[in-house]
Amino acid sequence: MAQGVPARPRRRPEEGGYSYTTASDLTPRRDGFAVLAAFADALPAKQDAVLGGFVDVLAGFQAGRIAQADLDAVRGRADAALSSPEAAARRLPGMAEDLLAGRPWRDAAELRSQLWAVTPGHLHEVALEAAGTALLQVPSGHSADWAGYTAAPTASDRAVTGPRFITGRAGDAELTVGDDGVSLTERSSPGADGTRVATVLYRSCAAMLSWPDGGRRLIGADGLTVDVEPAVYGVEPSTMAVIDAAVPPHAVVPLPPRPHPPRLDRAPASGTTTSARPTAAPPATGTALADRPRRTGGQMAAMVLLGALGGCFGLLALMLTVFGADDPETGVGEWLALSGFLWGVTALLAWPAVRILRRTSRR
Repeated sequence: MAQGVPARPRRRPEEGGYSYTTASDLTPRRDGFAVLAAFADALPAKQDAVLGGFVDVLAGFQAGRIAQADLDAVRGRADAALSSPEAAARRLPGMAEDLLAGRPWRDAAELRSQLWAVTPGHLHEVALEAAGTALLQVPSGHSADWAGYTAAPTASDRAVTGPRFITGRAGDAELTVGDDGVSLTERSSPGADGTRVATVLYRSCAAMLSWPDGGRRLIGADGLTVDVEPAVYGVEPSTMAVIDAAVPPHAVVPLPPRPHPPRLDRAPASGTTTSARPTAAPPATGTALADRPRRTGGQMAAMVLLGALGGCFGLLALMLTVFGADDPETGVGEWLALSGFLWGVTALLAWPAVRILRRTSRR
């Protein structure tokens, strides 16, 4: 992130018609960190102004320019949400996620206490920590290099050496599997001299997605990816074993089976260069259940938890619907509102469990 960017007058993005949609989102991760995303739209004629204002806000956070009034405004809205009558129902999905992720459970009182303990200094510390891993996405044709940002790479400067495998038309795409990494070389168009190379070295592989059918996707620390599909490129098992052994074990991410993995329309030729052509997989001959991904332990726990909570709320809703109308102390309007609320909570809890049940199998 850039440091020491000249400050501009702070303005709301809506002022002057610069931006009409601003949003942010915080997604917790299981490792104790979270992914924070912020967004602002802009018309083509206003993109420069919105980009400049966005960078100024980020630079202000890093410099510690965080107004107490802004913190109080956001904190007031969050506290009101935690204090509302619907707070418990709204927190149910988050509580279920915390349970599945092994995070400690916190009640509303503890959350409110932590909320009011936040100071601008705490936000400044978070801003500095986030700056080390932040990414800025700018509109097409724009750049933020003037603010000290460096463009993320879209290609590698070199390819590894080793056995080569091609797919589709000759020379259209070439996969190289070396001792230190894998590379994918693609032509911009048939017959064109311009090529794009993406290389992921094993030592800098941030993650390797691994499917049971043999497919691998290597993701480098710079964000570049290389797909290694044995059935498409004709990569022999011995070469795939080299890749699996070279990638650090902590970077391997096992995934469930894919419904329709890529296949070859003919056996690959022998030698260091293999020519193959990918075709769509034939229609499945088994049942629909056989094509469903296997249900994981986390999905099973979520289904049981959400189903149990949905059953409890459903029972309460049924009892209130049947017997609540005869209660002389409850008005008709209050009875209808409370019944509708309980049925709504039941549906919100039951629907995710039903989706998991329908889209997965116990194989």
